[in-house]
Amino acid sequence: MASEKVLQEKSKIIEDIKKNYDEFGNLLIFTYQGLRDADAKEIRRELKAVEATYKIYKNTLVRRAFNDMKLDGFDESLVGPTAIAFGKDPLSMIKVIAKANKKSKHIDIREAYLNGELVLADKVKVLATMPSREELLTMLAAQLMAPARELALGLNMLCEKKEEESK
Repeated sequence: MASEKVLQEKSKIIEDIKKNYDEFGNLLIFTYQGLRDADAKEIRRELKAVEATYKIYKNTLVRRAFNDMKLDGFDESLVGPTAIAFGKDPLSMIKVIAKANKKSKHIDIREAYLNGELVLADKVKVLATMPSREELLTMLAAQLMAPARELALGLNMLCEKKEEESK
């Protein structure tokens, strides 16, 4: 039987997982086997920039925390060395992990729990290819400004034509 001290430590870790999920609201499970320390530090730095983080926990403790939080569907994901990224903006978090995967090939994205919904690995990988929120807002702004820009160019050309005719 495990000692009281070990049980308390495990309980703290389970509470840490719950607290991180409550704080950030989104999580992404990925593998990291073979990832160099320098790459891991770079991932942490990039995740911090988008208000996210990742931690490595024992799979059994993650299962217990997920069961307590009623998060189902992760049994197949929690095999082998796994890490969990927690983030407020799910798309930014996914993009950071996907970028790290392209760079090091030691990361394999598994399932995620985004905005209260289980998202399978295939859909997470599709989300990684989508433009970020800022990029989408920039595209929207450019599309909204296009008619005004075209009108301004047309009026400018008309003014220049009128000036040439009057000379």
